Amino acid sequence: MVYAVELEERFVIRVEKGDVDFHLTAAVYNFKWYYDGERLVLVEDRDAALVVEEEGTWLRVTGYGEVEKGEAAELVAKRLGLGEDYSDFFRRAAGDPILREAPRIFAKWRLRSATPWYAFLVAVLQQNASFLQGWRGLCCIIKRFGTPMRLGQMYTIAPPTPREVLDLGDKLRSCPIGYRAATIAAVAETFAKGGDPFKARGVGPYTRSLVELLAHRRYDAAPVDRWVKRLVQEAVGQDAEQYLREKFGQWAGLAVYLYTVALDAAPLRKALERLKKGQVTPMEEVSPMGMWKTEMCH
Repeated sequence: MVYAVELEERFVIRVEKGDVDFHLTAAVYNFKWYYDGERLVLVEDRDAALVVEEEGTWLRVTGYGEVEKGEAAELVAKRLGLGEDYSDFFRRAAGDPILREAPRIFAKWRLRSATPWYAFLVAVLQQNASFLQGWRGLCCIIKRFGTPMRLGQMYTIAPPTPREVLDLGDKLRSCPIGYRAATIAAVAETFAKGGDPFKARGVGPYTRSLVELLAHRRYDAAPVDRWVKRLVQEAVGQDAEQYLREKFGQWAGLAVYLYTVALDAAPLRKALERLKKGQVTPMEEVSPMGMWKTEMCH
């Protein structure tokens, strides 16, 4: 393996993790080159990264490259949601047919936030796509066009930057992402020019809501698509957006996110069957919780 970037270790600090399940938080919706079952890599840009490991009640954080020691603790807390209180959300979730097991399984889990650019990649690739379609597309983009990095003994891949995506031209379409390639290019152009990516062609309410949730912890931003609409209709017999607003209030977006985790983001027909059988806990390996264990793409 040839590493295009090898960053030197600069410091080690320890951050108190509080009542957060580090491994559950690190695992959900993650690739194996960012989480290997022991260590979590936070790649903020090509020149700065953190490797996070659990040590009892603390997190051991190793800084590589140009990351500033004084900002590392704050960045880890931001990405892992160490200061987030989900108690109100889980009280509401206990009465939801899809999330009734969530307080037992996910009480110490926190949504892992992302950089705005990465959040846009995720959100655009989930447009009218299944879990596997979207994440295999992202996997392909990162593995094919990203930058291999070595951080000590940890191997990872930095996603291609907006400028690099623009330079790819039609090569981006070699990944199985269909029409979304044009939207990604449009978003990349706004990033590269310092514009507003929410105004890029192809970015609608669903994409905006998912980006707001992933990048900015706008928990009220509910990315409702056909999958969510059908499941909520089946579960409670109500309009999804109205139900989520009334049931979860400021947590509507987080509820949608955990719907996908609880049901393994299964295709709609299978998800509906599982709901009818009361199978509302993660059980598949190729899933939001288990994808870090798999190849996802080649």
